[in-house]
Amino acid sequence: MNWLSDQMCYIHLDFHTPTGVNVASNFDEKKFVEILKKTGADSIAIFAKDHYGHAYYPSRLGNFHPDLKLNLFGEMLSACHKAGLRVFAYLSIGWDNLSAQKFPEWQQVNKKGEPILAGNWRSLCLNSPYVNKRIFPQIREVLENYDVDGLWLDIVFFMEGACYCPFCLQKMESLNLDPNNEYEHLLFNDTSVREFISETYNFAKKIKPDVAVSFNNLVKIGARTFLPHLDYWWIEALPHGWGLYYLPLYSRYLRTLGKPMAGLTARFHKSWGDFGSLKPLQHLLWEAGEMLINGAAVGIGDQMNPDGTLEEAVYDMIGEVFRFVREREKWCKGAKSVPYVAVLSPKQIGTTGMGKPSEALLGAVAMLMELHIHFDIIDEEGDFAPYTLLILPDVSTLSPSAINKVIAFLKAGGSVFLSLQPQVSSEISPLLGKNIRIEPASFSICYIRLNSFRLREGIPPMDMIVWQRPALLKRAKGKELASTIAPLMERTPEHFFSHAQAPSGIDTHCPAILLKPIGKGKLLVFAVPIFTDFHKNNYAMHKQLFKNAFEMLVSRRKRLLEVDAPQNIEVSLMQKDNAFIIHLLNLNINRKGNLCDEFIAPGRVGIKLRLPHPPKQVYYAPSELPLPRWQWLESPREGSGFLKARVRIFNTHTIIVVEV
Repeated sequence: MNWLSDQMCYIHLDFHTPTGVNVASNFDEKKFVEILKKTGADSIAIFAKDHYGHAYYPSRLGNFHPDLKLNLFGEMLSACHKAGLRVFAYLSIGWDNLSAQKFPEWQQVNKKGEPILAGNWRSLCLNSPYVNKRIFPQIREVLENYDVDGLWLDIVFFMEGACYCPFCLQKMESLNLDPNNEYEHLLFNDTSVREFISETYNFAKKIKPDVAVSFNNLVKIGARTFLPHLDYWWIEALPHGWGLYYLPLYSRYLRTLGKPMAGLTARFHKSWGDFGSLKPLQHLLWEAGEMLINGAAVGIGDQMNPDGTLEEAVYDMIGEVFRFVREREKWCKGAKSVPYVAVLSPKQIGTTGMGKPSEALLGAVAMLMELHIHFDIIDEEGDFAPYTLLILPDVSTLSPSAINKVIAFLKAGGSVFLSLQPQVSSEISPLLGKNIRIEPASFSICYIRLNSFRLREGIPPMDMIVWQRPALLKRAKGKELASTIAPLMERTPEHFFSHAQAPSGIDTHCPAILLKPIGKGKLLVFAVPIFTDFHKNNYAMHKQLFKNAFEMLVSRRKRLLEVDAPQNIEVSLMQKDNAFIIHLLNLNINRKGNLCDEFIAPGRVGIKLRLPHPPKQVYYAPSELPLPRWQWLESPREGSGFLKARVRIFNTHTIIVVEV
């Protein structure tokens, strides 16, 4: 299935259309294909079944859209294949209003037995007869009657607070699981999703072995358990709803797992089905660049008008974005991330799709991106060895196997940055010391008093606020680089200080920052959840403190890539064949703000890339113009040197290619 790795430009065509509409009355196969071909797309997902439960082809299941007069799915499939586009058949799995109305007992329900809605969509349970009586028969129907290239299966998850239907409760009882135990229930849901994916994948492959089976947004840390049962990753991530950190976070994780992937945004200003709106071209180009620099193909979604026509203005814009992608394809397709810094995150339990990453992980991603540090995200089963630095953001516990891997990484000479939640499991004590005692502070905020010259760089000489509860490290062994200071008083309605938190007060005699040598490596422990705090409060001094800590842990001779640029420039370092590829992505808005509608050039930025020997050539892509006045600086003692240059940011996405 090499075509999956080759596709770079993908269109996702929604069509969730109610009754009472004259469906596809103006559908024109010739015009439809003419508009699509102009975009230069490789593949497209077209609708076999929508969220209402309507089929867009004559179905034996009796759910053919009552207002449709033609085999719309069949005609679209034939037209797309004639035009050379690969076709995914879209089927809505978890939302199906027709099935819910006919068989209300199949719905996902909460503890009270009430159906759980997603807006107006009714959610169906993956443990109910719905799977064998509706989903599998429809998959068989599509695969046996239509020569599709792939399946695009959507809404494969349990809603928050689900599911306590009779089928789930019976299955939990058979497994001796307690439905009132929240953790056991989440694990049960995870297992149910994984079993559904496995069964669906095997079912489809038996019918059509060469069909590509994919599921939308099966993304969460720990998603490697899905690897045997899918052919392609999709990361649906629109700015509204998912936010602007969702795609870079999960693509930096999924790219370490070895299967091809695509991002998916949409042309709408808000979210799906926002008819009459069109995202600014500049923002759509930036989103495409975000996908490319993180190793993903580019997917853009639209929704066809009820009468079966497409808005040509939409596809003119999509065509511009795909031309932008094609210009860069040579340096992006098949490129792999260069191991340097890894953020180690525990597995996420629960909903995939729009599941919320932890605040700590979001804070770590934001901080590293703003500091232009190239990084991957890995789970506990990932390979730690290739990396220079491991970051464990705001940890409360780690599995024993992960602890052993971290210790082995340290003993081999790696560096580890570990920040803690106030509640820390005793399981983590092998990292911090056998006799250490860790307990949450009684106060809800704290101050850090730095006593390390290296950590003070760029930080005012005053106690630094952290708006989170710290962990108190008692009997900790190591070099104390900062101490934890309690506030003068805890703020309560009866007893408070001025307008906000009280000033710094009493020294707890517990380290806020501790440096420990372990084997050949260095462990730096922050007793405060600094990444959670950065996500919530975006305090610049916390970012500066982390930068100083990073430079302490990663010596100059180990720094692979350094970029001197404004904080809105995102950096990624990839490798393809004999070339290192430096991506510089320019976003002119705050990621918590509005959409970008103009390009503002930041001027020249500085780069330094460490290499074992001088490069053969250095040039901009896609123009392939030589990079002028770059320098090669030798480091004989280190057995290497580095490329140093000032580069121009020409547009949203600038690429520097370094051939070695």
